[in-house]
Amino acid sequence: MRPSRQLSSLGLLLLLTCPGLSRGQSSGSPMVSGAGLVDFASRGGLKPGMWVRYNLSTTKAGRVFRGSQTLLVSGSEIYKGERCVWIETLFTPEGAPTQYARTLVSMKIKGAPNHDFRKAIPYFQRKVQTMKSIGGQVEELVFPEVRAAAKKLVEGSDQRLKDVRDTLPSTDVATDAGKFRCLPCRFRRDGRFVVPDRNGQSASFHQQHEEQIDYRCAEVPVTGLVEQRYKYVFKDATIPVNSAPDFDPPAELQGYMQEAVLTAFGTTGKPVFPKAPKTVPMNIPMQDVTPPKAGADSP
Repeated sequence: MRPSRQLSSLGLLLLLTCPGLSRGQSSGSPMVSGAGLVDFASRGGLKPGMWVRYNLSTTKAGRVFRGSQTLLVSGSEIYKGERCVWIETLFTPEGAPTQYARTLVSMKIKGAPNHDFRKAIPYFQRKVQTMKSIGGQVEELVFPEVRAAAKKLVEGSDQRLKDVRDTLPSTDVATDAGKFRCLPCRFRRDGRFVVPDRNGQSASFHQQHEEQIDYRCAEVPVTGLVEQRYKYVFKDATIPVNSAPDFDPPAELQGYMQEAVLTAFGTTGKPVFPKAPKTVPMNIPMQDVTPPKAGADSP
């Protein structure tokens, strides 16, 4: 079984999936949320009506995919004794209809390590609601409590991760929303994973490099983010099980780049979701997954 590519960053958009359903795909309402971009620990707080909009682009295999994303603080709620906030996301891929989602997030997320809210969202999201159109049917998914799983290594595996966080010199960033003096915050991750296959003769090799730079400015509501640049490069291979610890097999490099650039923001936005909508359970049909035969590698 190859080392999971889910170890990579979720990048600019947080794709919400029900815990344990990561191998399935939904054919129901879109589940795209930008809640992972929100600065839940901002000094000014998150107030209803605050909104921010970005142009997004993803470059992969020579193709560029574009869209826009608007985030809005639409209200707050006490849910099971927790103070929570509703974050609405309007995501419009270029040439496609707008997708609507709103996520209920526990404000306990403010204590996330390094204020890395993007990675912390799966542990603090409580509900997600989606619509295919304004005024349409609202589907809802309620999340159970999720806790970080204990790390368990496959016997004989070699798994290495190195994270580096630093700040770069302050710089001016010009956008459609104005010119901002920003503090660039950089995150880099290098990973190397070697996991023995079941045949005992070979191993699955995965190597990755991530780099994300957030150009931050306190003038921007909701996210404090003027621009974000993200790059992810990886390669996979099958190597002999007794290879040297630093063996670097020849393999094709793959990856993509993403960018989000501020275009507008304000403090008087109006929610697109009803305040207390009548909801139906979210439709998440799963693909059939046939267990691998004994002795065979799973895909």
